[in-house]
Amino acid sequence: MPEYWIDSDAMIFAKNNGFNFDIAPGFWDFLAKMAEAGSLRSPIKVHQELIVGTDQLADWAKQQRDVLFV
Repeated sequence: MPEYWIDSDAMIFAKNNGFNFDIAPGFWDFLAKMAEAGSLRSPIKVHQELIVGTDQLADWAKQQRDVLFV
């Protein structure tokens, strides 16, 4: 059972406000590692919302499909 759940707003806000992929790649690596460890999850609806875009967050979400999103 995951300890934490993250929604689309938290990821979009992070990307747009100081934690974008160019400035804070470690933040996104940390989220991926937490997901791999089973401590972080996000609903599949969030994945569907994020992949609509054509930015780095959409690309990252696509890469995390099988690990983060349930």
